[in-house]
Amino acid sequence: MNAKQGFREIDHTADAALRIWGETLPLLFQQAALGLYALAGVRTQAGEVGSQFIHLQGKDAESLLVNFLSELLFILNEDKILCQIDRLEIHENSLTGKLKQEKVLQIQKEIKAVTYHRLKITHNGSYYQTDLVLDV
Repeated sequence: MNAKQGFREIDHTADAALRIWGETLPLLFQQAALGLYALAGVRTQAGEVGSQFIHLQGKDAESLLVNFLSELLFILNEDKILCQIDRLEIHENSLTGKLKQEKVLQIQKEIKAVTYHRLKITHNGSYYQTDLVLDV
């Protein structure tokens, strides 16, 4: 991986999967959110429609990632709002941040859930990485 952060779709037999990487945990989480929205084919209306603060807990980094993405997915599916990360902080098993909201015009592919399947966040010294499987 030559980019400091990013995501790419990887093969998975039944569902959709992403390989995600970032120099820090907050960057990994940000790339996971971008990957989720890219897989769903989300189109938004130009301009911010609001913002919200977020605070989540998890028993470890993996459950925190699932909780975070599940919250974004709920907001996307229920409120038709895409949340861009304005600020994100992760301390131990707690996440806090500020999200900018954009109105969704179209969702091309429904993502039903974020799963724990094959989910393991690793750190190799220069970046964090994980594979994320999404139920479609």
